[in-house]
Amino acid sequence: MSEEYPLRLFYHGLIKAAVGLLHLQRHNRVGAGKKLIEAECTLAPFIPDMMGIDIAKLLADIRQRLALIDRDLLSIQDSIDPLPAVQIHDSG
Repeated sequence: MSEEYPLRLFYHGLIKAAVGLLHLQRHNRVGAGKKLIEAECTLAPFIPDMMGIDIAKLLADIRQRLALIDRDLLSIQDSIDPLPAVQIHDSG
């Protein structure tokens, strides 16, 4: 469905984040990194929140996973597994 900016951009950012996290779950470090970086850039203008979603928290979770991808070249899954799942939090 067609949507006007900036809401269209916001939805794009959420989709990129979801795709990046799916790549990470499937052990695709390269795909995860690319999509999570794109999500971070796309969602940054919506800090601190948008449509009741805590964007600052979502981006903090994304940055945490990007740091692990950058740091852990051998066993990304062992680093990611203990982390709580990324969730969309209410900004209220």
